Amino acid sequence: MKRTLLAVFVLALSLALAGAAFAQGRGMRGGPGMGPMCDMTRIPGLNLSADQSAKINALQAAHLKDALPVRNQLQIKRLELRQLWLEKSPDQAKIEAKQKEIQDLRSQLFSKQTSYRLAALKELTPEQQDKVKAASWGCPRFSGKGGPR
Repeated sequence: MKRTLLAVFVLALSLALAGAAFAQGRGMRGGPGMGPMCDMTRIPGLNLSADQSAKINALQAAHLKDALPVRNQLQIKRLELRQLWLEKSPDQAKIEAKQKEIQDLRSQLFSKQTSYRLAALKELTPEQQDKVKAASWGCPRFSGKGGPR
């Protein structure tokens, strides 16, 4: 009973802390869903008009709002998978089922990202599209040592 109560408490605490982190997107790691760190409106030399900038910001806000519930579900599934691995005798079938659920959620995020990117590209001129693609969609690249490249 104590162990179950402790597990529920840890899960609730983790979700509370994760909620704040996920409200800001994927942060430094990037990944599906294109969090606030991937902001094409900040690409130097893109020269967006005020109308383009407003439309892209609206698309990004809608995308982040749309992706947030899936990201939250993904975090919960990751925590559940972790709990499965921590069991005294991990059940392979349960672990693989949970991994499949995680893969499905990640696929949903990638699909949402694709829709957002295609919609955002439609707002740009061909020259601006080339700049966005060359700048990795405004996502900073990291060297693996914790700093930007």
